[in-house]
Amino acid sequence: MKVRFSTILFLTAFLVSCSNNNEANKEVEKVVPPESATLIFPVNGEECLEGNVISSSKSRLVFDWNSSANTDRYTLVINNLISGEIIETNTLENSIGVVLDRNTPYEWYVISKSDAIEDEVYSDKWRFYNAGEGVVNYAPFPAEVQEPQMGSTATGPVTLQWLGKDVDSETLHYKIYVGTENPPKTLFGTTSIQTLELLDLEPNTVYFWKVISEDEKGFTSTSPIFEFKTE
Repeated sequence: MKVRFSTILFLTAFLVSCSNNNEANKEVEKVVPPESATLIFPVNGEECLEGNVISSSKSRLVFDWNSSANTDRYTLVINNLISGEIIETNTLENSIGVVLDRNTPYEWYVISKSDAIEDEVYSDKWRFYNAGEGVVNYAPFPAEVQEPQMGSTATGPVTLQWLGKDVDSETLHYKIYVGTENPPKTLFGTTSIQTLELLDLEPNTVYFWKVISEDEKGFTSTSPIFEFKTE
């Protein structure tokens, strides 16, 4: 009887263990997040000459990216860098066509989503110029903030850093506006490099800043307004 009882206990423990392991494996499978998509086209930092021209001001452009693992669907996000308009398009595929303004700079990225988990994973962000009719020179891309990060608290001496780029590969010059008002109205400096040191800032103060980029032919673009707080 003791042997039979021990055998029953062993089998019960074994079955419970297997059941727990199966449940654990199921839990592990459920929490696997999607991976980020790899962007393909339109190419980053270039003029896009492809697409179907609809009118003098509109064209239809097909966006492509590599499929990402553990992903059931995607959201394509396109940001018009002039107007600030954001277009979001949901798709089950890794390619989709969208009608856009011509002669306009855009930023785009893809969000990978899974039906099994709420986590969303973002791809890199790419920028391009949607070509316009008869355009031989484009304005620079609006500058992107590097440091201090948007909304962060800056410690010690503050050096502004930004990323400027021109699809025509021309040399750029930058006008930097800084102030405690939004938008900033004080021209703090002009430079051809992408950094500028700020001196004599007030402590515990929120500062706003923006960058106007200008190419060799006088075409300009204005960045969004960035902000940081001093200690």
